[in-house]
Amino acid sequence: MTYEQILLEVAQYLGVSGGATAHGDLDTTVKTQCQLYIANGYTRFAMGLDPRTKQAHRWSFLTEGAHPTAWTSGNPPCGAEYGRAILYASLIEADLRENNTSPNYPALKASFDEAMAEAIDRDKLKVSAGSVTPSDTFAHLYTEVLRHLDITSPSTDETKFAKMCVNSGYKRFLKGLDPRSGRTYQWSFLSPNATLEIDGDSDNIFELPGNFGHMVDPFVYDTGDAIDECTPYDLKRHTQATGRPVKWALFPVDGGYAVSFWPAPGIETTLRYRYRVIAPALSGDTDTYLGGALYTDAILYAAFAEAEYRKLKTIGVSDQLFKEKMIEAIDTDSRNKPRNIGRMTDGGISTGVERRTTVTYGD
Repeated sequence: MTYEQILLEVAQYLGVSGGATAHGDLDTTVKTQCQLYIANGYTRFAMGLDPRTKQAHRWSFLTEGAHPTAWTSGNPPCGAEYGRAILYASLIEADLRENNTSPNYPALKASFDEAMAEAIDRDKLKVSAGSVTPSDTFAHLYTEVLRHLDITSPSTDETKFAKMCVNSGYKRFLKGLDPRSGRTYQWSFLSPNATLEIDGDSDNIFELPGNFGHMVDPFVYDTGDAIDECTPYDLKRHTQATGRPVKWALFPVDGGYAVSFWPAPGIETTLRYRYRVIAPALSGDTDTYLGGALYTDAILYAAFAEAEYRKLKTIGVSDQLFKEKMIEAIDTDSRNKPRNIGRMTDGGISTGVERRTTVTYGD
């Protein structure tokens, strides 16, 4: 999780977000307040107290005597994979300082202990296995494949081969096949929540993201009111009008997709929806893969397995390691999906709301 995501989560947990759906919309006073809780939560995390042994773990990303790097945006300096632990640490700090512990506290503490134990185990695994530093670029992946094959001065063909193995492994990872059940797991990052700004000054043609594949959850207003889907033909049959849209239609445009509404928007508002992502192949050195550095190991071992099979004509040890990393990745993604943790209201727990993110993160 990024700093901006945690900031909004803390504000929403405290019930002081004012309905904001992006961190940049938070009141300045609220933002400052929540930033303090995140700073304290990050310090709590960096102390490394193992809830199982009650002893401090020495993080691999902190040299002896070092203090955590100041953090105010983006992924945590220690790595995106530790975001969940930092989130719960921040929520605990907020709960303690705002309400001197609420009925939510035991559940928060249990979630933090679970996330902390997982983070410590992950860090120990990196040290023992000599794991590479997480990086979410294409160049990092194919360079590691070349190193795995003991190729120190690669030719053009060898580099091309490594890139092909990475993309084949990446595709295998994205399929989400769970080695335990043989079933396909739906990655949360392949069906992101999104928002669409509409207003009366437009030509009633609103382009969707370039990686749009198909609609998962159709358009709804912030009130939860749904907008009915129809075909472009049905939309044209209606007389021209402007107002609050009640119908929408999807159509192809310039190699992508766009939507139109009826009546044509006569208001300025934000619609929420969820769509399926089309994942392009990696090509440029700085291309990043979906899911980010959190899933580097799974993608990397998938690429190793592909390289071993294509070059050695055998299913090597990397294939088994990939399956282990795949199980870990699926479990991580499942745990990191926003949960129903409730919200403090008048010192108690309000009716639970499923924590499906409907936030557009950005400045």
